[in-house]
Amino acid sequence: MKKVSLWISLLSTNSSPDSSGFTVAFHKFFWIDIGHFLVRSLTESFHSKELSITLKQGAITCIPNGNKDKLYLKNWRPISLLNVEYKIAAASIAARINSVPTQCLSEDQSGFIPGRFIGDDIRLVYDIMCQ
Repeated sequence: MKKVSLWISLLSTNSSPDSSGFTVAFHKFFWIDIGHFLVRSLTESFHSKELSITLKQGAITCIPNGNKDKLYLKNWRPISLLNVEYKIAAASIAARINSVPTQCLSEDQSGFIPGRFIGDDIRLVYDIMCQ
């Protein structure tokens, strides 16, 4: 339960509400009251190997693109409003598997791995080509 509350604290509070109308800020504020229900729901999803119906739902809406004229369709952009519970589940899974790539990948593979610099690979390729 403490780990999940850590993951929910990492989510941005200024995100859009989900299809139910609840925001991350709502979940953070009421976490002590509703957190155990969400953990039980996610545990059940894990054991059944299927997400609940509400976790599979999302709403697509359009928001204006900056201060441009809202009369033109090209000045709007679509966004998907996923359920906050889904975002919490995704954040918890991502946090759990975050250490796996560094254990499985060679030292030569450095792209998108924390603590490694992709420029080292570029230099390695350059050195190989110039030998």
